[in-house]
Amino acid sequence: MNTMDLADYLIQKGVLKTPRIVEAFRDIHRVDFLPEDERPLADVDEALPIGQGQTISQPYTVAFMLELLQPKPGQYILDVGFGSGWQSSLLAHIVTNNKQTVGRVFAIERLANLCAFGKKNIAKYNFITSGVVETYCRDAVGELSDVAKSAEGFDSIIAAASLHAFADEKNIPSAWKKHLKFGGKIVMPIGESLWVFTKQKNGSFEKKEHPGFVFVPLVISKKKNKQVLLFSKLKQTVSKPSFFLSFLVTFILGIVAALLFLATPPPNGSFPKEVTIPRNFSAREVAELLAKEGIIRSESPVLFLLLVRGELRKIQAGTYFFEHPEWVHAVAAEITDPKTHKIVAIRIMEGSTLRGIAAQYEERGVFVPAEFFKVTGMPGMDWRASNEEVPNYSDLITQFPFLAERPPTATLEGFLLPDTYEFFDNVTPGEVVFKMLQNFQSKLTKAGLFEEIKNRGLSLYEALTLASLLEREAIHYEDKRIIAGIIQNRLKKNMPLQIDASLMYVTGRGSLLLTKDDLESDSPYNTYTQKGLPLGPIANPGIDSIKAALNPQETSYFYYLSDRHYTIHYSTTFEEHRQKKVLYIP
Repeated sequence: MNTMDLADYLIQKGVLKTPRIVEAFRDIHRVDFLPEDERPLADVDEALPIGQGQTISQPYTVAFMLELLQPKPGQYILDVGFGSGWQSSLLAHIVTNNKQTVGRVFAIERLANLCAFGKKNIAKYNFITSGVVETYCRDAVGELSDVAKSAEGFDSIIAAASLHAFADEKNIPSAWKKHLKFGGKIVMPIGESLWVFTKQKNGSFEKKEHPGFVFVPLVISKKKNKQVLLFSKLKQTVSKPSFFLSFLVTFILGIVAALLFLATPPPNGSFPKEVTIPRNFSAREVAELLAKEGIIRSESPVLFLLLVRGELRKIQAGTYFFEHPEWVHAVAAEITDPKTHKIVAIRIMEGSTLRGIAAQYEERGVFVPAEFFKVTGMPGMDWRASNEEVPNYSDLITQFPFLAERPPTATLEGFLLPDTYEFFDNVTPGEVVFKMLQNFQSKLTKAGLFEEIKNRGLSLYEALTLASLLEREAIHYEDKRIIAGIIQNRLKKNMPLQIDASLMYVTGRGSLLLTKDDLESDSPYNTYTQKGLPLGPIANPGIDSIKAALNPQETSYFYYLSDRHYTIHYSTTFEEHRQKKVLYIP
C-alpha cells in the first residue's frame, strides 16, 4: 500500500474527511518516520515500535485525533510527545497550508534519544530550518512559559500518549490550561479513550469522550516538584495511607479478576468453529471478529496480550479452525504462530469427485488421498455390503443435521460443495471437510434449496444423486433441465437410464473406453443393467445442477448425445437417436 492508498484506506474507513488533513496524509509519508527495519510496514494500519518502548501511532488513530482537533492554516499548536515526528509534520503541513501560510508547531518529547530521532525525521521536510516546527527535548507537563511566549498562547494542544488518570479538567497539566487560548481544544488520550477538552470564555472546559483506543503511557519526570499526575491526585483525596493502599489493591485485584474471566474459554456453544482473517484486517478488527464469532469472550484481553508480547503486527491472515473453546493465550498463539504455513487457494470445480478433490490436495503437497478418505469414506464403494471401515460421522451430523438424510454407511460424495477455498498448507482433511460442509449448508440455505427439495417430495440424497448425474452430463443450465426431464421420462417408463457417467465413476475409464464387461456388470452404479438412479451421487454438484434437478424441463425426449463440440442433440425415438449418433459421432 503506498501513501495514496493509505489515505484512501482511511477515507474508506470513514475516519479521514477534511480536505486539508487528507492532503497532509498524501504528502507526508509515514515511511520517513520509521526505523529502517519497520519501513516495509509503513502503510499497515497498526502502531509500530520506534524504540524506547514507544510506538508510532496507528494511522487510523492519528487521523481520528486530527479530525477531532481540526487544525487550521496559521494556527499555533503544541504537540506533546512527538516521538517519531510524523504527527508534528502532518500538523506543520496543515498549519502552513503546504508552506503558503505562517503557522507553527511546538513539538515536545521528553526521551532524549527519541527526541533526536523525531527531530531528524521532521527535518526531512525542511520544517525545522524553515522555523515551522520548534522541537523541545523536555517534560511537557511542567512550566511552558518559554514555549508559550514564543507562541503567544496555543490555538490547540494534542498529546499522543495516554494519561492514566480520571477524565477531569483538574488532571490536565496546569501549564496546558494556562497557555491554551479561549475556544482552543486539547485532544488527549486518557485511559483507553480519546477526550476533547474545549476551553470556555470563563476558563472552564467542556469535555467529550471518544472510547476504544490504546496508547503508550505519557512519560513524566519523577523529580522533585514535577507532577506525577495519577498518584498526586489520588493522594489529595485520601487522608490515610492504609485507605489508599486498600483501595489500590482492591482496584488492581478487580482488574485482574475481570481480565482473567475474559481470558477464559467461551461457552462451548457450537464448536468446532471456523473463522477467516482477511489480509487487510488490523489487530483491532481481528479481535472484534474473533469476539463476534464466539472464539473469545471479549476483544480487550487478546489485544492487551498481543500488545504486551509485541505481536500486534504478527497476526497471520487465513482460515483458522477451532475444534473446542480455548483460552485467549492459546488463540493469540494460534493466529500469530511464526510456524503458520502459507495460504493455499484451491478451486474445486463443479462435478469434482472425492477422488478428484483428494488428488488436488495431494498435488499441492497438503495431504494424501488415504487421509482424506478416512474422513469422507471410500468413493465408489457399495456401502450396502462393503467391508471398508466406515468413518464415524456422529460429530459431523451434530454440526450438520442434513447429513442424517444420507444412508448411515454412505460416503460424503455429493455433499462437498464446489467452490474456491483458502487453507493453510498444513490443513487437515477434517478441517477441509468441515469448511466444505459449512459452505454447502450456507449456500443451500440461502438459495432455499433444502425447503424446495422437501416440497418436491425428494430426499436430499436423491436430489444430490440426480444433480450429480446432470453435472457430469451437461455444461449449460438449460441442457441440465432437459436431461433432468429425460431422466424423469425414463423413470416413469421404468427404463434404465443408460448414463455412461455413473459407470465412469466406478471404473475410472472414459465413455469411449468402457468395455462390454463394464456395460454388463451388476454394479449399483451401472445404469445400463440397474433401473432407477445409481446407488448415490457420482460427483459433487454445484448449485445450478441442484436447481436443474428440481426443475426438469417437460419434453417428449428419451435420448440425447453430445458431439465433439459439447453440443447436446435430443431425440424422442431410438431410431432418431441412432441416426443422430451416425451424423454427429462419426
